[in-house]
Amino acid sequence: GGGAPAGLDAHAAACIRVIEKYQEERRKWFMGISSSAEPVGDVRTRVLEEFKQWLLTLAEGSATASDVSLRLDYCWQFLLRPAVFETRNERSFLQTLAEVCRHLEGLLRQAVSSQHHGSEQLGRMLSLGRGLALATVDVLAHALPDEAAFPACAGRDPGERTSIEDITAALPQEGHASRAGGGDTQARRVLRALVGT
Repeated sequence: GGGAPAGLDAHAAACIRVIEKYQEERRKWFMGISSSAEPVGDVRTRVLEEFKQWLLTLAEGSATASDVSLRLDYCWQFLLRPAVFETRNERSFLQTLAEVCRHLEGLLRQAVSSQHHGSEQLGRMLSLGRGLALATVDVLAHALPDEAAFPACAGRDPGERTSIEDITAALPQEGHASRAGGGDTQARRVLRALVGT
């Protein structure tokens, strides 16, 4: 017992409550048949204690879909072998694991949703950043009259310039048409190539 630490994921806290309820009932049952109040070396105890330790590491929003899926699979391995664990208590080990699985499925949905939302946000940030960089290229294209004004191109041998031209030729030119009097200089193409990578 002792309550869940602050910041613990709600699904993880629910799993811990389920496990501790089972452990409390089991402890009472053990006290009736044994001099020991704790079933310490028992497989059920070890499985659930290890599970609780993992659950206690799950801060709100920190669970990954792969970790939760792995734990769900672990639970299901027990649930698919009901003959292995005898049921003597009112609340059985397998019932407890089934209830933990229900909470883990909620945690998995949350983790998948969070990861999907995160990738959408990253895509949006990349898109906005690319738009900003392309807008900057237009400004720089007006400021750089020719390739001599672009120090990265100065002093390069013809082989390197050809390589840069090959790269820039493959990039779309839309929205970057030649400005009156400015032309589409190699410096402008290089800047577009840098933004395009």
